[in-house]
Amino acid sequence: MAIQDPPVHPRSDTDTTPDWGGLDGVRRGRLVRRALLVVFGLVLALGATGFLGVRKGTAHAAGGGYDLTVTYPKVTRPGHAVPFAVEVRKAGGFGDQPVTLRVSTRYFALFDENGVMPAPSKETATETDLLWEFDPPPGDTLRIYFDTRTGPNRQRGESGRVAVMNGTAPAVELRVETRVMP
Repeated sequence: MAIQDPPVHPRSDTDTTPDWGGLDGVRRGRLVRRALLVVFGLVLALGATGFLGVRKGTAHAAGGGYDLTVTYPKVTRPGHAVPFAVEVRKAGGFGDQPVTLRVSTRYFALFDENGVMPAPSKETATETDLLWEFDPPPGDTLRIYFDTRTGPNRQRGESGRVAVMNGTAPAVELRVETRVMP
């Protein structure tokens, strides 16, 4: 059997072995990875419990003989279906007078609106407000449901006003605010 020559290694003056920084760098890297795992776990847990999803709010005001209750999205995310409903009560009923609802245009632009139930008998808009006129309902309660979702391109929230009008002045008005989470 023949003896083989040992492999030839070229000689170089440049050292290509990585520098050993000691255990401090290794420990720091491990700590960062563990912290990121905890953060990801928290986000996952919050998402699984629904904390990062849509949350509704309810606002109530009374005045001018009306009770106004608005159910609205308090926290939402872009593209999500959201609750938006208005309930107007008037003790003794509405008689033959229509009910006019005013909503801030800027606030309502937060949503993609697909329908209003019941449909308004008249609707118009000013520079700052949407005005819907509804035929008086039987009884003393008018419930209006809006089929809405947060616009998919919306990245920030908005605040606005909802009012029941008495002529050109609000009989009762309240403020609502919606936050949009990323």
